[in-house]
Amino acid sequence: IQKWPNNMPLLMMHSQEDQVVPYDKGRELFGLAREPKQWVENSGPHIATFKSQKMRDALLQFMFK
Repeated sequence: IQKWPNNMPLLMMHSQEDQVVPYDKGRELFGLAREPKQWVENSGPHIATFKSQKMRDALLQFMFK
């Protein structure tokens, strides 16, 4: 995460139900990231993020700020 380019916005979406990437590891990684950054709480398993209209909308909002 330290190699993420300066001033490039970072969006992280993560679910406590993720069985591939432990939730606490996602939060830890996000904590190490520099600003600008945004955390979006998700629900469901690892690859279910974009089944949710809320998550699709959050991505579009992030991309077109």
